Amino acid sequence: MANCCCNNNSQFAGCASIFGCNGGWRPVYGPTGPTGPMGPAGPSGGGITGPTGPAGEIGPTGPAGEIGPTGPAGEMGPTGPAGEIGPTGPAGKMGPTGPAGEIGPTGPTGPTGPAPELPELAFAQLAESQTITNGALYAMTPQTVQRQQRDITPGQNVVTLQAGTYMISYTVTTDGTTAGDYRVIPLLNGTALTLYSAAETSTAGEQSGVSATFIITTAVAASLQLQASLSAASMNQTLSISILKIA
Repeated sequence: MANCCCNNNSQFAGCASIFGCNGGWRPVYGPTGPTGPMGPAGPSGGGITGPTGPAGEIGPTGPAGEIGPTGPAGEMGPTGPAGEIGPTGPAGKMGPTGPAGEIGPTGPTGPTGPAPELPELAFAQLAESQTITNGALYAMTPQTVQRQQRDITPGQNVVTLQAGTYMISYTVTTDGTTAGDYRVIPLLNGTALTLYSAAETSTAGEQSGVSATFIITTAVAASLQLQASLSAASMNQTLSISILKIA
């Protein structure tokens, strides 16, 4: 409650309404009493919300919080497409050789197989020194003949060969009494085997010779001959021929 006071500072409650003061009255307040309890909130006003004020400055970042527990693993997604194969890398260095293993025990000896069949031997060695004329057939006199089942049968100037494969070697030498060219031509059933012929030139007073080796196969019996082809009318020559059946 307000008090009134006069000029002499005397205080009277309600003095303004009871007494008058010379020189005027002024209110004098006593000490503030304790605050009473808060009354109930009044109803909200219906005024319009004012505009939002400007954003304040961002305050300093607070300390990081503790890491929370790990959540459960999510389901595996679908497998993506396979990537392209990259280039092959360089080969690595060869490692050291490992120790040799122990030798295992020797196995039992197997039974002895049958003895191999030996091929039937058939061979012939023929020779003849002669004066041969151009186009004539060389005479061939047997020196050694082994002809099981008569595979090789010599004649005067022909050798009959049964079916099979034969290796044939011949040599013809001239004594040099007649100069000129000469060629030896093998014939099989009368057909010239020019691929296996051999030629040389004879010089007067000097010996010379030719030789050749070849293999022939015949399915049926065939006749083998040697024919002379001379640039001169005749020459003194020596023939040597070997025939071996190899299959």
